[in-house]
Amino acid sequence: MSLFIAPAQPPSKLGRYHLSPNAGVHVLSLKLGGVSVGNKWDDVSMGTNSKEDSFKLLDAFLDDKENLSILPIFSVRDGTSEMFIGKWAEKHGIRDQLFITTKYSPNHTTCNPSIQQKILYSRTNTKALNVSLIESLKKLHTTYIDLLNVHFWDFDTSVEEVMQPLHTFILQGKVLYLGISDAPISVIAKANQCAHDHSLMLLSVYQGAWNVLEPLECDIIPMARDQGVALAPWNIFAGGKLHSNTEEEWHWQTGENGCTYVSSSWE
Repeated sequence: MSLFIAPAQPPSKLGRYHLSPNAGVHVLSLKLGGVSVGNKWDDVSMGTNSKEDSFKLLDAFLDDKENLSILPIFSVRDGTSEMFIGKWAEKHGIRDQLFITTKYSPNHTTCNPSIQQKILYSRTNTKALNVSLIESLKKLHTTYIDLLNVHFWDFDTSVEEVMQPLHTFILQGKVLYLGISDAPISVIAKANQCAHDHSLMLLSVYQGAWNVLEPLECDIIPMARDQGVALAPWNIFAGGKLHSNTEEEWHWQTGENGCTYVSSSWE
């Protein structure tokens, strides 16, 4: 067999690898959101997935894919998303075959009554980043995060305070790439300019809500092209608001309502 045989064509465009202009790693365009994994938050209408069901979901998504991009979030489902994903990857021995993204900024201690000083666990400052990353590494059973996202911009922390400690974790090998979610374009431009000026790791991914009700075309896409930032859309179905008549009828017949996390009405 020749070593130079061309690989088989993917069955669809979702099987093609993509690059961020600021990062050389190849990832698939389809990512698995970790909010679907975990057994907490049923009380806020997010549903629940046991450890066994979460493992089945992860197994199904991994089938027929050469690598898998997973997006757990540190605070999602009180940390059970990261814990289940970490145990699943460890069980299969495939950590290095995965591209795992997680985030910091939200307060993961909100539902923990034993912690009184909750303010130190949230926002984008250096303290919150350090606490969050250490906990994420433990929960995910890993020594490094492929992509760490700033979950939201808090407007109290300077760009310099965010970018410098993030780069420190890059130098330590605990984080490989950096991204940001739902931040103003001015923040992203300033952050990457700070990175250029001080030889820091650039932001390479922007994650934002993108659907027919929340377009990105006017400002985010031009910014992404200018800054060399890849786009990772979320909320493409507008929190379940965008669904077919057939799906809505199914919800009514089964009594299994749609997502009510953002709004009390799922229709």
